[in-house]
Amino acid sequence: MQQYQVRILADQEEAERIATLMEAAFEEEGPVSWFEHDGAWAIDGWFFAESAEALEARVRDCLGSDAFGAPLTVTEVPQDVDWVALSLEGLKPVVAGDFVVFGAHDKDNVDPKLIGLQIEANQAFGTGHHPTTWGCLEALSELLGTMSFKRVLDLGSGSGVLAIAVAKKTGRVVLASDNDPIAVEIAAENAEINGVKGLIDAIVAEGFEHADLKAAPFDLIVANILA
Repeated sequence: MQQYQVRILADQEEAERIATLMEAAFEEEGPVSWFEHDGAWAIDGWFFAESAEALEARVRDCLGSDAFGAPLTVTEVPQDVDWVALSLEGLKPVVAGDFVVFGAHDKDNVDPKLIGLQIEANQAFGTGHHPTTWGCLEALSELLGTMSFKRVLDLGSGSGVLAIAVAKKTGRVVLASDNDPIAVEIAAENAEINGVKGLIDAIVAEGFEHADLKAAPFDLIVANILA
């Protein structure tokens, strides 16, 4: 099978809806990101398919009227191209309250006054570009600035971005759980990259089915997950 880049251009409100629908339809098949692009908003997806025509038909089918009138292109990705590196080109630093989420390629372009969260685009959800991640970081910025939480749980932690944000702002240990072993591994790697390896306890757990999670109550639980 060949890999393709899907790009859709839309206004900000429509881009958010389209990105959410694509993430649900292509879950675990490839990354989806959305960002400002030449005065509009671009939604990028990177997927494998039998043909460009088949992929375009599938994308249009999953989006329905939400993509009505939105320009859509499907471009073949050369076999020798690193799609992760290519997808990073559009992912600029995201500021959310006291935090700024960025990739290694933008390490020298972030505001030193903000709390930097270096998170790479990979197989775990949470780069800061999705509105739910941004909203959680905004809320954490406000909460952690006015209240103190001794025991914190990040349920469904994905890339670990929220747990790392809490650890870096408070210096406290955060329990980060996810039912995906790959995500847990990535969260642990991100904790080390961000200098809080000793503050992030990353575990594989299905819901609350783990001894560490049953040791409730927690003072604060963050859960950026599907219902």
